[in-house]
Amino acid sequence: PQEACAAGRWQRFGISSEPSLTSGAAPFATGLAPNGRLTSAATTPSFYGAPLIAWTPAFGADIYEVQYSKAQYPFKPEIDPRSQTTGILTFSTSDVLPFQNGQMAGTWWYRVRGIDFNLPTGVQQMGWSDPEKLVVTKPKLKLAPVVKNRFKVVGKQK
Repeated sequence: PQEACAAGRWQRFGISSEPSLTSGAAPFATGLAPNGRLTSAATTPSFYGAPLIAWTPAFGADIYEVQYSKAQYPFKPEIDPRSQTTGILTFSTSDVLPFQNGQMAGTWWYRVRGIDFNLPTGVQQMGWSDPEKLVVTKPKLKLAPVVKNRFKVVGKQK
């Protein structure tokens, strides 16, 4: 503990905590664009289906809690269909949000926080990241015309 304090890491002991970063210049999100191409949030404002979100690791975090909401403020977490709770816990620094097949089209906000099990019960949760915006759309697909294949039989078949 003494070395950590000397290194300026006093926040690790529960006095305060840094939230995880969910974006730098652009959100750390990737997925399918409505036209079917794989893209990141830096190049497209919307995704079709389930986008992958990522964040920077928080110092001391053992696990991360991810929540998403239809509104930025007040942030009202939705029930996650995977856990049947408001959000999901993951050991990873990324998660695939459960927005499948355009069923949950619309504007969504997500946030992340670390949890440090080395801290006393009641103060293990770190600060929430700023809510990050995602737009989920229905696909924009074009149907290709049906081509009738015409085969020419060459030679006799036995």
